[in-house]
Amino acid sequence: MLPFCLALYDVTGIQNFIFSSKKMKENIGASLIVEKVFEDFLRRALREEFGELDEEEFSKNVCWDWKKMTELRIASRSEQKAEIIYAGGGNALVAFRDRGLAVSVTRRFSCRVMEETAGRLEVAVAYEENVHSGDDFSEVMKRLRRSLDRCKFAMPLSIPVLGLAVTRDGVTDGLPAARDVGEGKSQEWLSDAAFLKREAARAENRIDRLISRIFSDEYSRRYVSDLELDRLGRDVENGESFLGIVHIDGNGMGKKLDGYLAKAGDFAEAVQRLRQGSKQVSETYEKVFIDVVNELAHIWEMLKDEKFRQSHPDKCGEIEKFVGLFKLDAGHLPLRPLIFAGDDVTFACDGRIAFDLTTRFLRKLYDSEKLDDKKFSACAGIAVVKPHFPFWRAYDLAEKLCASAKCRARERSSDGCWMDFQIVYTGLPADLKDYRSVKYTTMHDKHSLLWRPYSVCDECGKQYTWKEALAHKNYLDEHWPHSKIKELREALSSSETASKLLLKECCSRGMELNAEPDTGFKNGYTRWYDLLELEDVYNEIPWLDKEDDGKEVHS
Repeated sequence: MLPFCLALYDVTGIQNFIFSSKKMKENIGASLIVEKVFEDFLRRALREEFGELDEEEFSKNVCWDWKKMTELRIASRSEQKAEIIYAGGGNALVAFRDRGLAVSVTRRFSCRVMEETAGRLEVAVAYEENVHSGDDFSEVMKRLRRSLDRCKFAMPLSIPVLGLAVTRDGVTDGLPAARDVGEGKSQEWLSDAAFLKREAARAENRIDRLISRIFSDEYSRRYVSDLELDRLGRDVENGESFLGIVHIDGNGMGKKLDGYLAKAGDFAEAVQRLRQGSKQVSETYEKVFIDVVNELAHIWEMLKDEKFRQSHPDKCGEIEKFVGLFKLDAGHLPLRPLIFAGDDVTFACDGRIAFDLTTRFLRKLYDSEKLDDKKFSACAGIAVVKPHFPFWRAYDLAEKLCASAKCRARERSSDGCWMDFQIVYTGLPADLKDYRSVKYTTMHDKHSLLWRPYSVCDECGKQYTWKEALAHKNYLDEHWPHSKIKELREALSSSETASKLLLKECCSRGMELNAEPDTGFKNGYTRWYDLLELEDVYNEIPWLDKEDDGKEVHS
């Protein structure tokens, strides 16, 4: 068996690169550029390295489409110069014939990334020489990861030279302006990074690479397109507009994959399992998202079905009321995917349906095909903000909320799906924990008003499940007038004593809580304040199942 050199790549600064701008088209463009890092930039670096070869000869020397590969060719074929073992999520593992070739390609690749992102993304790399197909894969990867960590630690602090003379700030990201685009009132000064992002977004002509890749069928693609964020969360008639930014991250995927790879006999078999496992993870998350979007689109579609309208008048009325909430052009949904990188998913949507979309996604993911007899599970963070709220801050908040949900899952020793949310009406301090400790503590007795995060898949007892929370919310909506719900919210935020007095008064009028009826608090916590916060932003989606229309939901 022939030896080879492994190179482990890690592209850093992806989240800041994508969400540093307040313009949706630049966020989209940045997302498209990130999609191209390994699909395009690395391929171009390899192509330049073997410039004298035609396409057919290049394909013989470089195994590029790793998702279609099973065997490790570079270990047995001397003509094989490079092979992509895995690429995705900002990481790539590539086998080269020797270290000299690996370093040369890395140099070209790094330069390409720097040029295409105006230096906003960086590449870290670690090498392992003289690897054989019979080596222990896990031990080789441990050494590579340690080397990569040392490389990243030694990288210079990424603070670009912002300007040496009097400079104008870019209007979207605050970096020094380098491009003057537009004329008259539409004139804008943009940084190099912002200009490259816009060019990437413009080049895709409405339906971008991300949507084209995820939604291969026309049914989905005609509904999900390049809507501006402002249009996703608009409720002009009622005066309240909310945008939902949802970040979902898989639970323990690294450990699941490591356990899956540990069953491999040698390096070559581990590579095969790595490719299969990585492909299954990406395809599972994408399929679940496609299913959710198709089911949402199906709601809009059924309004056009005269047979359905005649046979289900009550359901049709419910759907018409729901669809009427969104002032969108025909053929659009209040939803847009932003990031899909393995088990890392981010999408934007109308804030009123963010909760139902997220819980639908998590439940479908939990019920999907297993990886080596282990269920897929994930946690989610939902940031519900005003449409003009700085986008990068909304995304940062969603990430922190996802981390909060993961923390609760670990505390409860749960491998299920959890979610946390935050509704923001005005400015939000940088530290979520400090913000909540002030805003969600009663004024007088310092009780906590937070019950979240919630378990979505009923893994941790009834009291922390989202299903139970919605049951309590529906009870309030059915049995309490809106004015008393507002009074209860004010009383809870004041003290346990104030809420006890109000509940005693309401009880005398036949209005009770169906849990903790005396004070609304239990051991210094209340489950009700979360639900009262949802009053202005939560709308249930009237999902259609097979029995509703006699058809399979399109997929």
